[in-house]
Amino acid sequence: MRFRKVARRRSGLSPTFALATLGCMLAAACVDSGSDEVTGGAPVDDGPLYVMSVGVNTGTERAAFGVLVDSLDAGAEADLGTAIEISNGGLFVGPERGEVAYEIDGAAPQLTEFRFEADGSVERGRTVSFLDFSVTTMRASGGNFVFFSDTKAYVIDTFTQTIIQWDPSAMTITGTIDLSGIARPGEVALAGDRPLRRGDELVIAIHYLGLGADGKTGFAPESMLVFLDPTTDAVQELVAIENCGGISDMFLDDQGDLYAASDFAGITTRLVGDRGGPECIVRVPAGTYDVADFTLLTDRTNGFFAGSMFQSEGTTAYFRVLDTSLLPEDALTTSEVSGARAWFWGSLDLASDEPIQVLRDLGSNAGATRGYRIDGETWVTESEEGFTGTTLVDVSGGGFRRGILAPGFVSNVFRVR
Repeated sequence: MRFRKVARRRSGLSPTFALATLGCMLAAACVDSGSDEVTGGAPVDDGPLYVMSVGVNTGTERAAFGVLVDSLDAGAEADLGTAIEISNGGLFVGPERGEVAYEIDGAAPQLTEFRFEADGSVERGRTVSFLDFSVTTMRASGGNFVFFSDTKAYVIDTFTQTIIQWDPSAMTITGTIDLSGIARPGEVALAGDRPLRRGDELVIAIHYLGLGADGKTGFAPESMLVFLDPTTDAVQELVAIENCGGISDMFLDDQGDLYAASDFAGITTRLVGDRGGPECIVRVPAGTYDVADFTLLTDRTNGFFAGSMFQSEGTTAYFRVLDTSLLPEDALTTSEVSGARAWFWGSLDLASDEPIQVLRDLGSNAGATRGYRIDGETWVTESEEGFTGTTLVDVSGGGFRRGILAPGFVSNVFRVR
């Protein structure tokens, strides 16, 4: 990968925002906050460019890094040796092939734009603050941010039950949408990792966290699907799903039917706590808001726990499957369960009655995983034990192709050009 030296003009923004550090991080190079010059930049050629956000556990806290890569294939390099740690643990989001990325400040609800120029330079731009509307900061994931066009985007803040509308071209807030219908007494609502478009609608998966009798946090035994019309910015329907915790992952099959399933995290919180609902899959037929099918995942797994669903092709999906016999006896926390080498991939045709196929030949690794749609393909993260490294895997088209390996845990990845 070729890099070139680029000049950066000083910004009038406060240095307390740690933006100089983030500019360095995004350039996969070194930024001196007392200098006008950035060493590094984006690849100069016309090939693809991806932004990866990476978190590394230091023992006492999670440090965040960012790196640019020109390929997601195996053998490509994601080197943190030239990246810079972000003190506030930020994250990067952005529209597919928009030639721009937005840094989520880890300490304040705001976004800062970074543009990738044809000459290989990375230009830090304007900042928009959501402080008057939102508290989304460190707990945000890529699923909290939806980009529709150059002039329209959403920030989904389930903590304040608000969607903030903003204009990326002007970096201004344009309105809000009331999401108070998702509120549940004593519970904290969280958005799923990947909202999706179903025709003219945006579908958002909502799950809930709360305290059990033992004082430990766990998922509530209920979830919700929010159907919203981005044209009118109005909520069309709220579909409550009882006896099913942690719904996060969704996809549409070739007929337009929507499938939604529980996340792996519901398993981990229930195993170490005293609350939570069983993991499930639901189907909402195209053009309706009806839950036509409700399936407990344990009914399809021969007793194994399973969660986190990623479309391979049609109605076939990959899941994370936990073999509890492989858990260390001293695994007492959610991170110890999710990070144990006790998880396998499983394949399941949701339209059949066949049980899940546990793919032990693919090996075991940690359970925590996220999925991303990039260039029409489904990429998922596969983490090593203890989250010391993450491999991106392309599961599209019925296959399983391991790609780039990155240190730590990949928390977001998208293509900027």
